[in-house]
Amino acid sequence: MKLYIKELPKNEPIILAGDHRAYPRLYADTLKDRTFEHRAKVISGKPITLGHGYSTIAWIREVEGSWALPLRHERITSHNSPMTKAAFQLRQVCHHLPRRPLSLWDSEYGCAPFLKLTADIPADKIMGLRPNRCLWTAPPATEAKRGRPRKHGEKFQLSDPETWPTPVEILEIEDPKWGLIEIKHWTNLHFREAADLPMDIILIQRKGMKLSADAAKPIWLACQLEQMLPLQEFCPLYQRRLNIDHWNRSRFAKITLDFTQTFNSRTRAIWSRFYASTDLAVMAGS
Repeated sequence: MKLYIKELPKNEPIILAGDHRAYPRLYADTLKDRTFEHRAKVISGKPITLGHGYSTIAWIREVEGSWALPLRHERITSHNSPMTKAAFQLRQVCHHLPRRPLSLWDSEYGCAPFLKLTADIPADKIMGLRPNRCLWTAPPATEAKRGRPRKHGEKFQLSDPETWPTPVEILEIEDPKWGLIEIKHWTNLHFREAADLPMDIILIQRKGMKLSADAAKPIWLACQLEQMLPLQEFCPLYQRRLNIDHWNRSRFAKITLDFTQTFNSRTRAIWSRFYASTDLAVMAGS
């Protein structure tokens, strides 16, 4: 990790992306510490598989490109969860970085437990939110009364526009990849289990005719930033997170991590480090 960090560009913002990926080992009965992992429908039509889960934090280039440099790529043991492992890795990486990074996460990490685990880590965070999430506004300012002060204000249900307060900002722009999009911004919202950790909420909605069902789905983002970004930067910036998905799905990753059915965890860790080192070589030559 330290060697990789030394190779990062000195004049670019540091952008990190975190991800959790499952590697199935359904028939490795003697492989130690297998866990149930979320995956496309594998076992009896259910979205789970049996194998090993891996947590990755990678550096993403600010400019265009479809590859990532993994700084930490480690197995999630049965004694950890994806949240605790990702928080541990983020803390490790930030300790060695020369300046505060911006980290991008998918909706698996858009939850109160992850926010609590990373609250004291010097890193900005942009996390996806699942559309069934419920948030809360800050409690109204009232005169002191007897009893415990309120922690929550009004409910903000992402799937119910009737519960949305008026946004503080609305912007319509033409994105080169997505076409016309509308971006809305709300401030000072929180999860019920993390009332002391306020967030900015961003809604990205594609506009236009003849959009597919997937393209028309809204994208919800929860942000904890030292300094708020201009709204027009959120769409291209969050798309950069997909680089870590490309890394996980690349042909060489499949050869080294999917197709190499190693018989123990130690050998698999060696393959993982070997794959990461090839990315450093690619970066050095580019």
